[in-house]
This record gives sequence, C-alpha cells and structure tokens, in this order.
Amino acid sequence: MHLDLRPLPSLFFLLLCSYVVWKWTAWFRSKEKETVTWRAFSVLAGLGLATASTGLSVFLFVHASITGGYSFYHPVELFCIRIGSLTALLGLVAALLGRGKLKVPVTAISTLNLLLWLVDAMAQ
Repeated sequence: MHLDLRPLPSLFFLLLCSYVVWKWTAWFRSKEKETVTWRAFSVLAGLGLATASTGLSVFLFVHASITGGYSFYHPVELFCIRIGSLTALLGLVAALLGRGKLKVPVTAISTLNLLLWLVDAMAQ
C-alpha cells in the first residue's frame, strides 16, 4: 500500500473539515436553537447536507490517496460525484432559503463543494 499524499490538497481538505466542524460547534453552543422556525431549520439542514458533501469529498480524496487514484469512469468515483453534487446543491438551496447566523458559512461551504464536484466531474 503506497500512500500518495500531496501537501496542498491535504491542507485544503483539512481546513475545509476544520471549518465545517467549527460551524457545527458554533451552532451547538449558540442560543439560536431555541427559536426554531422553518427558515432556521432550513439553514441547519443545509449545514447537514454540506457536511455530507464534504464527508464524501474527503472520503474520495483519502480513498484515492490510499489506492493510488482512479481509472476513468470508476464506479466509486462516479457515485461520490453524483451524491456529493446533489447534497452540495441541496445544501446551497437550503442555505439560500434559510435565515440565521449560519446562512453565509453554509452558502460558502456548499458553493465550494459544488465547485469541487464540478471540477472532479470535468476531470473525468
């Protein structure tokens, strides 16, 4: 097993995961949970979808680093691209519909994930 880690992508995914965890921690510590409206719940659902998209992206990066990469149209990569793009797009829509402190960070995370999935799909 050859581990092929490159410093810049590894740092990027580490920072992205840290930011997502930081936003979850900030939400758990906030007092905003007491006033749950459908718009506040929408932003929270967007954060969950953005987290799922980020998790799939990190899984694909780690899996490719361990296995040495993917061939064209590899089923694991195509599955992650489909589901990751869908969750990023739904997270973006949920964040745009919602309201609260998490609206801007969730929009940024979802947009970044969507762009990453589009780049990965174009590389196929």
